[in-house]
Amino acid sequence: MKYLIIAIVIPMIILIANICVCQSKWDIKIIEAVEDNNLNEFKKCLTKGASVTNKNRMGENLLTIAAKNGNKAIVNELLNNNANVNYEDYFGRTALLAATSYGNIEVVQLLKDKGAFGPEGAEKDHYICYGKT
Repeated sequence: MKYLIIAIVIPMIILIANICVCQSKWDIKIIEAVEDNNLNEFKKCLTKGASVTNKNRMGENLLTIAAKNGNKAIVNELLNNNANVNYEDYFGRTALLAATSYGNIEVVQLLKDKGAFGPEGAEKDHYICYGKT
């Protein structure tokens, strides 16, 4: 029972703390731009000083959100601006896992070309994508 409480309470505390962190207007807008696949707004936010290390309430960084959405252009821009290609969110998910899970083959290849690797113990070259051909 104690472990169940810890497993539920700690992630909730992390989520609440993440919501309470003060972010600049541009840091909030860049998250929205990536979630909406809006490349022009994304680039505008970068020029205004928004960070590529921003995360949403679930701890997903911008690269993971863009990879999940299959937005190769934003993924490429993030990587060119030094986004961490192997960042893990609060639940251990990476951009490569997100792109793979959603069947975004082109994004998977781009991430692998930039040094992304699969889950621990998985062979790098066998980390493939299902769902789209």
